Amino acid sequence: MFNVVRTNPAPQPILDGIRNHNHPLILEELSRMFYSKCYICEVLDPQACAVEHFDATNADRVDWNNLYFACHRCNSNFKNANYNNLIDPADPNTDVFRAIKHKFPTTPNSHVEISRNEAVQNSPSISQTIELIDKVFNDDSTGNRKITRTMLRKKLFSILVKVFKEISVISDDDSTPQQKKEAEEKIIHFLRVEQEFSAFIRWMVLDDQTLRRLFEQYIRD
Repeated sequence: MFNVVRTNPAPQPILDGIRNHNHPLILEELSRMFYSKCYICEVLDPQACAVEHFDATNADRVDWNNLYFACHRCNSNFKNANYNNLIDPADPNTDVFRAIKHKFPTTPNSHVEISRNEAVQNSPSISQTIELIDKVFNDDSTGNRKITRTMLRKKLFSILVKVFKEISVISDDDSTPQQKKEAEEKIIHFLRVEQEFSAFIRWMVLDDQTLRRLFEQYIRD
């Protein structure tokens, strides 16, 4: 998960009193604000996106502060109204990235580990958010969830392979200084919040002493 800064004022259709939260201008602004990434799974440019109501009990369906950008899979197959107490990526007082650890799978089909950062005090919101993200990456309780989970994991693992390629260049004694410099620049690029699955890449860096020394300074929103 990643932090975002909500733009104000609300998009013009909301200011004009429109009651359709799926208005194109609203969706476009949410996509821009959330870096075109689902705020739950971090898929970039989802084929089917959704305007997600963070608080499902809010009767005002065009409350700008309650509208979030999500992929259709996370919105319809998992969150719905079942998870209504998540940590808020638009809360400037909450570092949602550092609250929850994301660990890459070791193979395209292995378990994706989502857990609490032990340095952060637990809360009902953190526990519920971990449960939701864990389900998004690991739940295969229905045919649809199993198939789409496999696709999501393959996409995630392909990013891991790209990052590992650059890490191997940095750690290889036979790499030239220029090759190492280029590999470092690519890893810095992967660490940007705009990148797909950036939480996983950032936690890979933080969990490794050498990588942390080289790249922690570039982990910022």
